[in-house]
Amino acid sequence: MSALIFDVEWEPADGVTHPALARTWARFEVRVDEESVTRLYDRRDRSTRAGTYGSIFPLCEWLVQNFWFLTSESSPQRPPTEWLRRHSFLAARQGGSLPDLRLFRDEGVVVAEWLATRARHLPVEFVASGRAEFDPLHVRTSLASLVDRSLEQLRSLDHRDVQALEADWKAVLSSIDTDAVLCERRAAHLALVRAGAPWYLRAAQVRLASGMLNGWRGRQST
Repeated sequence: MSALIFDVEWEPADGVTHPALARTWARFEVRVDEESVTRLYDRRDRSTRAGTYGSIFPLCEWLVQNFWFLTSESSPQRPPTEWLRRHSFLAARQGGSLPDLRLFRDEGVVVAEWLATRARHLPVEFVASGRAEFDPLHVRTSLASLVDRSLEQLRSLDHRDVQALEADWKAVLSSIDTDAVLCERRAAHLALVRAGAPWYLRAAQVRLASGMLNGWRGRQST
């Protein structure tokens, strides 16, 4: 299967006043194997590059909020807005530049789909499109590594937003089940609700995901 890679290079953030945003200012690239998902065209100087620049703090907040949805909830045939808020990286950009990268479950794998996008209010457009499949544990590990690396960068910063992120991430970590087989069985059950299902089945799918998270909580210590 493919590999999902997040490359982060910390950069100075001159003029950025929010301490958490400034501390996590970086060159950020997402790759699937050797292909750059964040390959973009910058209209200002008519150049192409592989990564984007900005704070990854909002992305980490969004990843922690949606950690289990990204690897356990499948995709309907026509994803509604609320689904996209849980699965597309666009929902985390908060004025910055991120690609329309979507992560979701499809039976025994996690699927990544990325679409070329152009935002009128931004000077860059993402030019790559593609699809790949991953082992769910690999995706969870990649996402967790990105959050952990960002929190390490923020470790000496005493700020309420950082404290909130740390608390939310601790809650996610406490829900991780060491029994991988049980995780996969429950995730496979989620995947039975397929694309195009009636609204009440899609709602049940979200409730299942929430119940799955609650069921995992505290099992790591047993």
